[in-house]
Amino acid sequence: MLTAVERDFVLAEMRLFLSSVQAITEGVSNKDISQVMEAVGNVGAQAAQAGPRSLAGKLPITFKKLRRDTHKKFGMLVLDANQLG
Repeated sequence: MLTAVERDFVLAEMRLFLSSVQAITEGVSNKDISQVMEAVGNVGAQAAQAGPRSLAGKLPITFKKLRRDTHKKFGMLVLDANQLG
């Protein structure tokens, strides 16, 4: 069972993913690479390190793998955006 703090963190992270995807889509549509870079930078691999340590043992392994992979792919998007402009 998650505590209120842990639950709020998970929900906030999910909202961050969605708002970042929206900002990335807008940036691509407007050909605004700086908007894309800013949106991606908020959820890259480094952001995956944030959060309550107590979550590690409580979340299902499939969720943890998906979370890690999602952050990693946002990080890869930053590299692609830098290279491709």
